Amino acid sequence: MSTNYNKFNSRISDEKIFLKMMKKINYFIKKNNIINVIIQKHPSEDKKKYETIHRFLDQDFNFNVKISEKDLIPTLVNSKFAIGVNSMGLVVAKLLGCKTINYLIRNSLNAIPKEYIDISIV
Repeated sequence: MSTNYNKFNSRISDEKIFLKMMKKINYFIKKNNIINVIIQKHPSEDKKKYETIHRFLDQDFNFNVKISEKDLIPTLVNSKFAIGVNSMGLVVAKLLGCKTINYLIRNSLNAIPKEYIDISIV
């Protein structure tokens, strides 16, 4: 799930955050035999934002990547895992039975209540 940091003119772009996160969780993806990764963009984001990331992931990682056209809940209903960056979507994912992973940006605080997070990665 996207962070939408770009909207707030952050020094760190969503694209950079996403690629760092994928490198960190690549082991988790392999260990759990995950072959499909769905990017759930923030409702205010343009889908084009993730097309470059999509091409990069297809080349450098061993899983299929798709950018979801659906709303959050229909995407999560068919998912086992949800990975996000302090996203309220993780709360929704946990309530729908997904295992949740919160990727924390260095020097940032965890904004999601612990009972909704299974794993935190820095």
